[in-house]
Amino acid sequence: MTLRARWLACAVALGTVLPGAAWAQAVGTVNLIKTAAFERLEQTDWEELLVQDNVFSNQRVRTPSDAALHVVFADGTDFRLGADSEAVIDNYVYDPATGTGKAVTTLGKGVFRFISGKVKDHTIITPTATLGIRGTDFYVLVADLTGVMVKSGAVAMRPECNRRDLGNVRNRGNALLNQPFLIQQGKAAGVYFGDCFVSPDVTMNIADRGLDDDGGIDPAAGGKGGPNIPKFPPGYNECNDPTNVGCTRFTQNTVTTSPTTIDDSNTPPPPSNEE
Repeated sequence: MTLRARWLACAVALGTVLPGAAWAQAVGTVNLIKTAAFERLEQTDWEELLVQDNVFSNQRVRTPSDAALHVVFADGTDFRLGADSEAVIDNYVYDPATGTGKAVTTLGKGVFRFISGKVKDHTIITPTATLGIRGTDFYVLVADLTGVMVKSGAVAMRPECNRRDLGNVRNRGNALLNQPFLIQQGKAAGVYFGDCFVSPDVTMNIADRGLDDDGGIDPAAGGKGGPNIPKFPPGYNECNDPTNVGCTRFTQNTVTTSPTTIDDSNTPPPPSNEE
């Protein structure tokens, strides 16, 4: 257990956590790590995560290259990060007595997998789309697009586009802009960065084995999955590092509500080829 995790556990047990520190309530546990994973609470320094560590609301988690992180929330939701990925556990509330709750997770970059548990009201925010879970197992890619591939169940996807995107050449006549639609089992859809082009039918190949049940860990390699474990010095902030061109900012999509108004019978039209 990391030093911060020990401190939080002791603070909660002794009742010394300040009322405003909502993140002090553990919401899940680290179940698997390949190579390495890191966490940061609000403005604190990055710390390395370990298996069995608790995770908290308002906590940012990230993985380096050739790495994976699996987190299991209190309701049984399995949240997995593949290599070079980053996310924020914005908010998580769960009542085990009733089996109900609410969660919000923001994905900044990388590849992810969600296997939903008892909490059905789970909003997932990406830079170009907002997702709503419907008892599903699905993958999300955040790169030059927000891509969603559904393994089982269904995912509601609502593009979050600026007004200027509505008149973009590629989007003329596209009825899906800012309108939620359903991605069914075995299907994939995407919303691209830049012009916010919406494609209801994309081809996705998620080859990151870190999202598999075993995290892609090779037992012959001692279960570490790779020798390179980067360290972040105290006070390091990647967004203030002029040499780091991959700084992850969570600013483009500020929507925090799940796309709930959906016509399940709607078959999205194909994207326009007009240039």
